[in-house]
Amino acid sequence: MASAYAHDVEPLSDVTLQGLSFIDVTAGAAEFRRVQFNNCQFVGVDLQDAVFDECEAETSSFYVVKLNDASRMGIQGLHPGINVRNIHHEPSGDVYAPVSIASLLERLGVA
Repeated sequence: MASAYAHDVEPLSDVTLQGLSFIDVTAGAAEFRRVQFNNCQFVGVDLQDAVFDECEAETSSFYVVKLNDASRMGIQGLHPGINVRNIHHEPSGDVYAPVSIASLLERLGVA
């Protein structure tokens, strides 16, 4: 419900969320400003395009979270390997840079 509000109504600002579980949720372009996440779980959450600004989540955990280049994770207290695991980031543009590969092959006389 908090995620839907932050996406559909207005940014969620200046609140504390205690003991919530965000499981298999797509946040979309939800915005969270100065939100304190206390003992919350983010599991299988799609945070592509979501914006967190001046938030804190020292006591929360993040597992199998999906991000993209538009995601903004302004969250203090994130510690890879401790409370943050399994982050998936969608690459932008060409993953294998076909133009660069073609150029290299041409220089090597293959193409």
